[in-house]
Amino acid sequence: MIESMIDNRMDGVLIIAPRISGKVLERYARLIPIGVIAHHESHAQTYDTVNSDDRKGCARCRTCSEPRLPGRSDARL
Repeated sequence: MIESMIDNRMDGVLIIAPRISGKVLERYARLIPIGVIAHHESHAQTYDTVNSDDRKGCARCRTCSEPRLPGRSDARL
């Protein structure tokens, strides 16, 4: 599928949680700009990666789910 995007002259590719190896992504990244979401590859240099900190995210989620006063988005009970 990435080959067809390259053939169709896409400006770049955004891939979410790919199941292909970092080496394959590097090969494609030499042909087209690639951004990869949820692919933990700390040594990636030919493509950009976006990952989340699951522990901090869960902690924030718990904080955001606390009950709030009616009509006030900033006031917690």
